[in-house]
Amino acid sequence: MASMSLAELIALLAYDNDGVARGTDANLDYGLAGALLTDLALAERIDVVGKDVVVTNPTPTGVPLTDSALHHLQHDRRARAPREWIIRLTKDVRSAVLSQLIDAATLRRETDRVLKVVPRTRYPTQDGSEPSAKTEARQQIRSAATRPDRVDARTAALCGLVSALNWEQHIVPDLPPMQVRNRFAEFRRSVWAANAIQRIIDDGRAISSGGSRRWRGRLTPLSPQPSSAPAATDRSRHASWRPRRRPAP
Repeated sequence: MASMSLAELIALLAYDNDGVARGTDANLDYGLAGALLTDLALAERIDVVGKDVVVTNPTPTGVPLTDSALHHLQHDRRARAPREWIIRLTKDVRSAVLSQLIDAATLRRETDRVLKVVPRTRYPTQDGSEPSAKTEARQQIRSAATRPDRVDARTAALCGLVSALNWEQHIVPDLPPMQVRNRFAEFRRSVWAANAIQRIIDDGRAISSGGSRRWRGRLTPLSPQPSSAPAATDRSRHASWRPRRRPAP
């Protein structure tokens, strides 16, 4: 598993062998961008100081995807929090990761039409079987769920990303879901990029479902309720206001 980046593993776990991705496109992009940051953190190229991501070692890693992200972080004009960087790195991140997997002959690109009308692009495996890297990643994730005391830093980071994306039950469906969720949440709390991913996704869910009045008020002012006249307590500020008289019948 060490020969493949976390971003590539997240992409492999996201797509089934027929080339169809699970979840929303935006959430997968957040996961891939967060995985790039996690790869750089594990390579000791970046860290979080205070509330911002900083480059601690500008030496390239030799992996094109992660080095491209490192270049962006190093030459940005101001410091940014993990959340900001994840959102910024989502641009074209999926096409870049998938292109790298295609170049490595792990996946292939296929285009077709659903019901002969809606265009669709799929990314199935080369021969329809699960890639060995994906199988190994599943085994590592399962081992982390059953024996969390024997988990290396990279596998713990992968489990943290899986937790942020809420993929636990899909990857290890035969294990007690609450037990796996709680264990992976511990991994996630130790991975700052995974924590940022979860907050972004949770915020998106709150917005799409209407959220609370407090949440909506932060994003956009609540529309005032229509009223035929100002409230009684405000009449002193509306000296010209008078109750309307009903027209005589």
